[in-house]
Amino acid sequence: MKGIQRFEHYLNEIESKLHALKSDTPVGEQMLHSNIRTPFFMLESLARIYGSISNNPWFDKLKDQAKAVEDTIGVADHYVMGYATLSTVPDIPTDVLESVKKHIPEAYHALESLMSEKNWLNGKRIKKIRKKLTQVEWLKEKKEIQALYQFFEKEMDETIAFYQQNPVFTDMENHVHELRRKLRWISIYATALRGAVQLTETGHIDPALEKYQTAPIVTSPYNQLPEEGDHKYVLLFDKKRFYALSWMIAELGNIKDLGLLNEMIEESGHTHHEGWNPPEKMNEALLGKATEICKCFFEENHLAQLIYGIGKN
Repeated sequence: MKGIQRFEHYLNEIESKLHALKSDTPVGEQMLHSNIRTPFFMLESLARIYGSISNNPWFDKLKDQAKAVEDTIGVADHYVMGYATLSTVPDIPTDVLESVKKHIPEAYHALESLMSEKNWLNGKRIKKIRKKLTQVEWLKEKKEIQALYQFFEKEMDETIAFYQQNPVFTDMENHVHELRRKLRWISIYATALRGAVQLTETGHIDPALEKYQTAPIVTSPYNQLPEEGDHKYVLLFDKKRFYALSWMIAELGNIKDLGLLNEMIEESGHTHHEGWNPPEKMNEALLGKATEICKCFFEENHLAQLIYGIGKN
């Protein structure tokens, strides 16, 4: 599969979801519930990859355009999911819920405004992207897979270096969330490449990997990469180490979500309630847990050994 076809796959998804928008419901709300954030993640992902392996600065512009949409959807999702979750907490103070709820229409409006101002809703943005893609000088498949190998190695090295600089987490956003972002991008890149990355059984026995091979991780559709299709060359990832990576992403995601809920409570100004610890105290325990599981994962060196090699069909 050529690079342009990968972009086209996700542009088609975005276009289809935008065409399905109805006039009787706020655009921002519809976009959030249509899961359009995923193809924007993938579009940003491809722009990141090709911006790195090519000398074409246009990919950086496309990355920023896709990221702006994805981030704005993320803000809406943050408040919608936060409100839904906090609503289930027994005896949650009304002022906490109202503080979170008031941000939801603001976030929806910001999303609709962005989509309109940047010409996503009228189709002009997608049309312009497609025209630019036809002007790109794409690498031949063999050179591209070699460039992708180097790209992933660089991403993994940078992630490991970030952890080594921050082995003890003291901040939810700048430590836990940021490390999870870096780990998650590696997984997203593998999916976005539409079959150029494949999982393989290496035959290597490492007991330290077994704790990550849980049923929810192994059977998750998000951990099944697209089939290789007509690729002559593929980048091979160690399957069990990829599952270990996915386990880490999921666990850090759970910790991050709880931490952000605590911060929502703190932002509301309601920092004390009978039977509750202050939010910052609750986050101390979460930061400790994140520190512990990351110490184990990185000491076992799974990320550095994720790439198994290049396969030829």
